[in-house]
Amino acid sequence: MRLAAALLGCLLLVGGCGEPVAFPPGDLFIGLAPEAPRVRPGAGIPLTVTRVWRTDHEPAPWDDAVLAPLTLRDERIATTTLGGRVMEQRHYRAYAFALKDVVVPEIVFAAHRDGVLSVARSK
Repeated sequence: MRLAAALLGCLLLVGGCGEPVAFPPGDLFIGLAPEAPRVRPGAGIPLTVTRVWRTDHEPAPWDDAVLAPLTLRDERIATTTLGGRVMEQRHYRAYAFALKDVVVPEIVFAAHRDGVLSVARSK
């Protein structure tokens, strides 16, 4: 039993190793990464929203509504802390149900510390 637990522990450690996590530059960042720039109406595509902020700042809460007119299905959220910064990646399956082109407007992301507000905008 101890051997099985030790082997499982080793496998978990090895599985956690790999490429270092690449943070976007800067202390405050928001970006969108769709898997494809175009999709048929009603077809879902993977979409990742990445937010980065300093650990000594309080980020604004996330609201899926900022990605309207897309309809989202939550898939998972991954958070990594490194070098005094936090990177949150929200992975979705996104759907557009329009026959015309759908454009997600610019997203504003804010974080504050001691009453000082910092703002980043998606590109």
